Amino acid sequence: MLLLTMTIGAEIYGLDAQQVIEVIPLVVLKQVPRVDAAISGIFNYRGTPVPVIDLCVFLNQKKCRNNLGSRIIITQLKMPDQSLKTVGLLAEHVTEVIKCNASEFTRSGINAANAEFLQNVYQHQNGLIQIIDVPKVIPDSISRQLTTQAFT
Repeated sequence: MLLLTMTIGAEIYGLDAQQVIEVIPLVVLKQVPRVDAAISGIFNYRGTPVPVIDLCVFLNQKKCRNNLGSRIIITQLKMPDQSLKTVGLLAEHVTEVIKCNASEFTRSGINAANAEFLQNVYQHQNGLIQIIDVPKVIPDSISRQLTTQAFT
């Protein structure tokens, strides 16, 4: 299994690389008024307006900083109506892709009821990597905005 890793705050997180379509540099986003603060804006991705969700808001309760390691991770999410939606996930310090064995993942020992998207952990030479389940990372309240706003 391949993990795309990123550092947010002082913590390392990983996404299953199979859930990633592409990783692109941070681009200028068009702001969309009156949406949740976690929706950073939209941009033109290969001719299609794509909403960008700030992962730092979910994981660190702060907006991502714009730095050299900031990236937009293009993925698809299943919406409440079961359709697939291309979205961008904004993250700081997207660092590397590492190869690991899924059998080496372990439970964190913490039941984070309000963070069901946090899955097992992986012991890496740089420390524990908390695995993020991409389909579960976006709460329903934001998913509904993605399907009802002008950028569907």
